Amino acid sequence: LMHTLEQSKESVERSDGEVKAARSCKDELGAKLKAVQADYAKLSAKEAQQAEELANLIGHHNFKQKIQHHIKIKDENNALKSEVRTLKDMLKRHSSAAEKQGNDKENVADADSKQHGRGAFELDEQVEASPRK
Repeated sequence: LMHTLEQSKESVERSDGEVKAARSCKDELGAKLKAVQADYAKLSAKEAQQAEELANLIGHHNFKQKIQHHIKIKDENNALKSEVRTLKDMLKRHSSAAEKQGNDKENVADADSKQHGRGAFELDEQVEASPRK
C-alpha cells in the first residue's frame, strides 16, 4: 500500500510540475498574445493612416490630371475657334472673289456683245462701202 501511495504521490508531483509548466507556458503565451495584439493595433492604425494618405495622394493626382485634361480641351477648343475664324475669312474672300469674277464675266460678256455688235455693224458698213466687183 505504501508503494501505491508513493506512486500516487510521484504522479501528483509530476502532474503538479506539468500544471506549473502549463501555467508558465500559458502565462508566457498570454504575454506574447498581448504583445501581438498591441502590434496588430499599431499596424492597423498605421495601415489606416497610410490608406488615408494614399487616398489623398490619388485624389490630388487625379485632380491634377483633371486640370491638365481641362486645359488641353480649352487649348483644342481655342485652336478650333481660330481655324473656324480663318475658314470663314477664306470663305468670305472666295465668295467676294467669285462674285467679283461673276460681275467681271458679265461685264466682259456685255463688253464682248457690245463689241461684237459694233464690230458686226462696222463690218456691214465696210461691206456696203466697199466697191462691188
